[in-house]
Amino acid sequence: MISKKELSLAIIIFYILASFSLAQEEKVGAFKITSTSLDILGDELATNFEKILDKSKKLTWQIYVPKSYDPSLPSGILLFQTYGERHREPRGWKSVMEEKNLIFVRIYTGGMLAYGKEMLHGIMALPLLQEKYKINTNRVYSIAYRSCNVVGGTAQFYPHIIKGSIYVNCIPFTWKKEEPEKIELMRKNRYVFIHGINSKAKAAAKQEEQRYNESGILNTKFSVISRLRNNDNVGRRGLLEAISFLDNTE
Repeated sequence: MISKKELSLAIIIFYILASFSLAQEEKVGAFKITSTSLDILGDELATNFEKILDKSKKLTWQIYVPKSYDPSLPSGILLFQTYGERHREPRGWKSVMEEKNLIFVRIYTGGMLAYGKEMLHGIMALPLLQEKYKINTNRVYSIAYRSCNVVGGTAQFYPHIIKGSIYVNCIPFTWKKEEPEKIELMRKNRYVFIHGINSKAKAAAKQEEQRYNESGILNTKFSVISRLRNNDNVGRRGLLEAISFLDNTE
């Protein structure tokens, strides 16, 4: 369960995003960035949220900025919310970032994090990126595979920041009875469900898509990729198609 403090922090980060200006440094390619909630939020706000994130703890993210980055053409962001030992972008995704003008972001940790902390760790990278790059805030997306609890939760609690999500071979975290507090914002966003033809989670994921639709979230797409196995992540072609749907450019 997400606390009111976490929801408030999301709103604060939203306004931080809106207030940042473009900095001079425009590093491209793959690299890491490190900061703390203290550096991002300032002492007063960071102290208020210290039960969620230790204000002095270093937070690290793996980043890939397209080599074709052009500040006159603001980039979108793709937040990859699958924990794993390999802290780099999946195979074939770099070319998608280049073609679709997206900056890749993935949290870098030494182990798994609690559900709410993992969501916030990911979200906290966004104001840092907007400090350094020109960002199209209407193209901030999230994606995960195998386990979609975090990406599904992010879609619900931060729909004013995350404008589209991609669920690959997994079942997103959804509501059972009461609709999310920010359901009206979710109805403006777009969502893609991707599964292999023999995916064990395919039927359950289809039910979750129907739950979205029944709640008035109509901008959804369910894609079945025959070559995609149960535990596989989506490849270049599938990701391109999903991003095109989120961009509404199919």
